[in-house]
Formats: sequence, C-alpha cells, structure tokens
Amino acid sequence: MLQNEYFVLSLAKKFSKKTNKMMLIYPKNNIIKFYLHNKIGYVNKKNGTSNNLIKNIFFLFVSFKNKEKKKKKRKKKHVLHTQLLFLCYNTII
Repeated sequence: MLQNEYFVLSLAKKFSKKTNKMMLIYPKNNIIKFYLHNKIGYVNKKNGTSNNLIKNIFFLFVSFKNKEKKKKKRKKKHVLHTQLLFLCYNTII
C-alpha cells in the first residue's frame, strides 16, 4: 500500500468514526470509487472525469480536515480540496 493511499484510507476511517457514516475508498482499474450512503462516487485517473458525488465527498473531507486543524484558519478550503484530490489520484499506480 502506498503511503498516500494509507493517508486517504485512514482519513476516511477517522471521518467515518467521527460522524458514524460509512465511507470506503479503493482503487480499481484506474478508477477510485467512493461509497457514501449507498451512493457511488468515482474518479477516473486516465481522463479525470468524476460524478457530482465526488465534490460532496471532498467537501466532507475538507470539512473534517479543517476541524482537525482549528489553529490554522488561514488555509483555504479549495487548497485542501486540491491536495486531497491529488492524494487520491496518486493512490493508483
């Protein structure tokens, strides 16, 4: 398992524990799928396509990340969004 893949998975685990929501992330054939409340979100690494659910999930990630770092209020949400998206893209070899 890659280091950044572990980071994303652990982030999802922490998030699901904090909110009691089920979220699974796994790479498969250049596509990362997200399961959230029986809905499926996906990101395709090859062409960069995704569905609308992916935005909601990354928003949840960003919200969770911001709660963890309350002292650093200067970081903008879209910056964290980009970092997490990059991490997820890198989970696929």
